[in-house]
Amino acid sequence: MNFLTVTLAEDADIVNENLNQINKIYNVNKLYIVCPKMHKHVFEEKLVAKNYEIIDEEELLKFDDFSKLYEELSINLIYKEEFNKRLKWYYALILKFCFIHKYFETIDDNLVIWEGDTIVLKKINFFKNNRSIPYCYVTFFHKIFFEVCNEMLRKLPKYYGSFITQFGSITKDEANHMFKSLSLENQDNKRFNILFSKKVLSAVFNTQKTYDNAMFADYELIGINNLNLNFQKQIPIFFLRPALDGKLTEGQKLLAKIFGANHITYEHRHPNKHSRNMLSRSQTWIRYMKILPYFYLQFKFNQLKFNLKYYLKLY
Repeated sequence: MNFLTVTLAEDADIVNENLNQINKIYNVNKLYIVCPKMHKHVFEEKLVAKNYEIIDEEELLKFDDFSKLYEELSINLIYKEEFNKRLKWYYALILKFCFIHKYFETIDDNLVIWEGDTIVLKKINFFKNNRSIPYCYVTFFHKIFFEVCNEMLRKLPKYYGSFITQFGSITKDEANHMFKSLSLENQDNKRFNILFSKKVLSAVFNTQKTYDNAMFADYELIGINNLNLNFQKQIPIFFLRPALDGKLTEGQKLLAKIFGANHITYEHRHPNKHSRNMLSRSQTWIRYMKILPYFYLQFKFNQLKFNLKYYLKLY
């Protein structure tokens, strides 16, 4: 099993901590880091563990090529200006699939895609019998993502929740199923990367007539594909992401694990007051003792709803 993260130098300290955690918990061969070439030296300076490989994102898909494709497809797009402001965000999502395709050209080991701003706290089982174990973020659901998935894959499972759990998992069989479902099998990597980019942008523009800040989700596409291949009930998973305003202390991490949190995400790039500069300060205990019970109870309530809906819909 290997890990992939597509990220920037701003996440280097988090990636370092997460790689150390991964090595404690898992028998992992390597963490692949896809980032801009100019950020490579930052990771080389920050990362203590050495079982990683850095890949220049431009070797997979040049941003200029992606931007040109966007210009071609968005000539009559009514929300072109707004979408263009988020173009690098979409580019980063698509880079994950460019890597997945390249990876499985030569490697058979299962792959976990992991967010660069997220640190694992306790062991998560990603695979069983060479199939991905599907997890669900039960407190979130964005209909647009699944409209785009349906446009791309032409099929949705009979029941599903959000896969935006800050990670995704995929086997070679699941990847090949995705490429076939997209009618992109038997392509070399360079050709696949362009065609896949076109598929994503076209699916968004064809299904969404008004602008939304997020109209495609990498983990939703991976998760829906995996369920289409092998339907099984998603497992609700608890983690800490919203409302944090500083880095957790060791005591706070321990308490999070006691509450069942599997990982933590530091959304330090968000422009809100809690996220801004959060990596430069510790999480206060007063705020933390409000956040942790609140989101735990929210999770348990939504977990119950998700499970009830699953059994009512299927049985």
